[in-house]
Amino acid sequence: MNVTIHIHPGAPPVDLEVFRSTDPRRAVIALDGYVLSAGTLRPKQGAYVFDHHYGDRLMLLATAGQVLMYVVFGNLVRDLWSRGVTHLDVFILDIDQDATLSALIFKHWQLWRSEVYLSKLIPLVMAMSIIDACGGLAYLGFSGVQQSAKWIFYPYERLRLSGLIDLQDAETFTLAFEAIERRFLAYIKGRGLALPLDHQLVTRPAYDAKQDSRFVMVDEAASGYDARAELARMGVRAIISVRDRDDGASAVSVGRVSSLHPLDISTFLIYANLAEPGPGVWRGGTHWGGSCRVHGTHLTDEQLMKIAKLVMDGVPT
Repeated sequence: MNVTIHIHPGAPPVDLEVFRSTDPRRAVIALDGYVLSAGTLRPKQGAYVFDHHYGDRLMLLATAGQVLMYVVFGNLVRDLWSRGVTHLDVFILDIDQDATLSALIFKHWQLWRSEVYLSKLIPLVMAMSIIDACGGLAYLGFSGVQQSAKWIFYPYERLRLSGLIDLQDAETFTLAFEAIERRFLAYIKGRGLALPLDHQLVTRPAYDAKQDSRFVMVDEAASGYDARAELARMGVRAIISVRDRDDGASAVSVGRVSSLHPLDISTFLIYANLAEPGPGVWRGGTHWGGSCRVHGTHLTDEQLMKIAKLVMDGVPT
């Protein structure tokens, strides 16, 4: 089975009804937000969607966990081969940990016949699934796996912290993906390294926990990349993460771990789009969302916190 990874940064999500294969010898795979749909298998259309952004994230496996279950334990690739499929086209929008790991499980599906390699893959996928389901707000006791994952996905971390991710450039994303792939294969084959986690936490100047402790507003650039793990250890369950961009805009992620937390992200996104009608669109689900990857946002920290408080206090839209 041949596998091709297609990376389309900055592209809008595809409608499920138009995502299909036109060649019976090829199947199309959408991962982690590429298609506007929960995970679904559509053999008649030659289309397979793996996604965990719709519904309660804590009730679902992250995308990589879903792919692990179907590729390794569900024998999806072998089943497709038996149906005459000889090529998989795998589509992703981003190269974050969950999307990239999912794509790599498909690309190297033959490796998982080895118990040795599989014994390295499963702990990594389970750790990443927990972390991604919680939007990073997860403190894991088995930090050795986290340290290995930090080394594997370090090219993505640098892309994000340097601001190059804002360019949404396909060539840059592809180079980073290939660098992650090399590290991933080294780890699977027992030659991987580990990096210490950076838990340094810096909040935004406008944020005052005494005014509202139901969420924390984090300065993403000034904080360590693994600050969310420290927040989880502190018991924080909702955040607004802000990174100032070179073009004067900001990149913002907002999220909550549990649907029981009052910061409903779907409602937050409605308010954010009303407050800032274009050119970019705030997107996300019920638990995590953010500003437009291409254009960022010009909403101030004060405006973001005001929206969060409106949502949590139950003010209708």
